Amino acid sequence: MSHACRIGACQGMLAAGIDIGRVMLAGDWERPKMPAYYGRKLARDRSWIAELSKLQKRL
Repeated sequence: MSHACRIGACQGMLAAGIDIGRVMLAGDWERPKMPAYYGRKLARDRSWIAELSKLQKRL
């Protein structure tokens, strides 16, 4: 699998709520560091402050 496809698949799986362990298995990562790095922007979008801002219609 090419690097770009691997990253895209990782981000797609994380966005869908798939467990990081399954993402690691699919991407052949031994540690969660890289999948977490690739999904860092997704995590920020799901933060409690992002959710609060949406509820208050600030985003």
